[in-house]
Amino acid sequence: MILTLDEAKQYSRIDSDIVEDDTLIEGLIDAACEELHNATEIVFDSTNPLAKLYVKVLVNDFYDNRSATEEIKIKTRLTLDSIKLQLQYCYGV
Repeated sequence: MILTLDEAKQYSRIDSDIVEDDTLIEGLIDAACEELHNATEIVFDSTNPLAKLYVKVLVNDFYDNRSATEEIKIKTRLTLDSIKLQLQYCYGV
């Protein structure tokens, strides 16, 4: 796993004592890791700081915009695209 629950909560500024959304956040971590794998066809782990940042940003965005009427922020999407391209070109086969 690229990111732990505690790391995701810390990055998203969610109090670690609040546990009501833990299952949701764990699912978002799984989805973000899967999205990164699907986009790059590479399996990353927690030792890659860029992959870790990608998952943190995506989980935070998923969590903040979990309502069906929200759209991903353009700045966030540009950040994710930039990180994803670096991961593809630097670590791709």
